[in-house]
Amino acid sequence: MPTKNLLKTGASRMANNGAHDTATTEPLDRATPDVSLDVAAVAAGAAGASVSGGNAALGFSANATTITINTDGTHDFGSTAPDFVCLIDAGAATDGSVSADNILLGAGASIVSGSIAVDANVSKHRGGKGIIIGGQGTDLGTESVSRLRISHPIFSEMFESRVFYYPAAHSAKAQDYFDGTLSDPHPGGSASNQAWQIKPVWHYIEAAGPYGTDTDFFITGFQRRAGNEFATSFKLSSNSVSTLNLHSDTEDGYSRITKDSTTGLPLDEVHGYEFGWNQGDIDNPSGAGSMYASVYSDTEGTHFIGNSTGLNLVEANGSQKSPDHFTYPGYVRGYPIEVDTHEFDRDLYMAGGPAKYARVAICSEASYFQAKQRIILKPNSWASTTSTFALRDWMTGLDDFSGWYVCLINASNVQIGTGVEI
Repeated sequence: MPTKNLLKTGASRMANNGAHDTATTEPLDRATPDVSLDVAAVAAGAAGASVSGGNAALGFSANATTITINTDGTHDFGSTAPDFVCLIDAGAATDGSVSADNILLGAGASIVSGSIAVDANVSKHRGGKGIIIGGQGTDLGTESVSRLRISHPIFSEMFESRVFYYPAAHSAKAQDYFDGTLSDPHPGGSASNQAWQIKPVWHYIEAAGPYGTDTDFFITGFQRRAGNEFATSFKLSSNSVSTLNLHSDTEDGYSRITKDSTTGLPLDEVHGYEFGWNQGDIDNPSGAGSMYASVYSDTEGTHFIGNSTGLNLVEANGSQKSPDHFTYPGYVRGYPIEVDTHEFDRDLYMAGGPAKYARVAICSEASYFQAKQRIILKPNSWASTTSTFALRDWMTGLDDFSGWYVCLINASNVQIGTGVEI
């Protein structure tokens, strides 16, 4: 995997905003609990079509619900899985929403409040459904169509992967909206405040209160607007740590994310981003943080990928510094659903702990980090030579993925071997 330095620091700070609407519950203990995955493994011989591939050095077998990956010792998968895993998948939705029963959570995690609304006709997404990410009501700074608040053990290092789609027709309507040629359903609201933005996931420490003024960082992408233009850069921002630009607007390859150099309208593609961080020694944070980030799309492939070290990802004077909650979506301003300017997420995968990067995915290419499409699976069990993973609810085995690859990534975020063809 490339190790290009991808972060550029800046002096800007995001203002505090009560509209992030964090929840107030009893905070978890400061010490990270000893957690394990709370999902029962499914035997590889269960009912369903059987598919297998690879060889003794690295191979897999799968049925309708589970995939098992094995090695004869040629590779070492590592003996540790993520301490916490959350998977929110639009494909698991029934009756227009993803219920709590369909959200896969690791031990020590719970849904504090909220719900997720789903559109059942998003053909661009694998699974055919999309989580609606947009605003509604008269105050588009506070009324997200849907939002979940999830509590989890405190972690100083986490990994998240998100797959999303902003239809060309919706982005064009957004442009018309700001050009004044589309009727504004919110007089005095969103059209007069053109700083639309989507903060997909908002990580925060519950003890910091409703404004999340401690370690509350989040990523924003081309869903931000300044004036009449979509932004063309991804940024890690926080109300307590200065903004870090994940990539400049002009570096090689990045301009491919937009189809119009003037307005920055996004490509009509399914995009994904991966974002992992380690805050290091939270009691001595100076230069101890590190980060990985990548953005890719289903026809253009990888837009950028890289790692950075020597970062400060905690607030030195904060009483508690590591997140124990997140909201999804974190914050939505604008993107009113009434005029079809919203976007659709396929899924959000979140993992925490020292083995946060350990994962398996069904990928369109044999190299995970160059794959145009990636479907991360939730681990059932993890051991150095045999690991099992649950297929997504909307999958019926691997028959529909002929020619794709099973890719295994270890806890150091390095692919083990090469992808095994299905």
